[in-house]
Amino acid sequence: MSDGPTGDATVDAALAPLGDLAARPLAEHPGVLEDVHRTLHEHLAEEPAAPGEARPRP
Repeated sequence: MSDGPTGDATVDAALAPLGDLAARPLAEHPGVLEDVHRTLHEHLAEEPAAPGEARPRP
């Protein structure tokens, strides 16, 4: 678990680049959003941890 807003350290790290998206040039937005989407998709595709077992952290 994580102390971040989602409670999942991997998700919190994936979402972090969105925090400064407005300060980036518009041309960079698609790449940032694609990276966030890819990371979240990969995380969701991982095998879930057994009950009571922590998920491996990247």
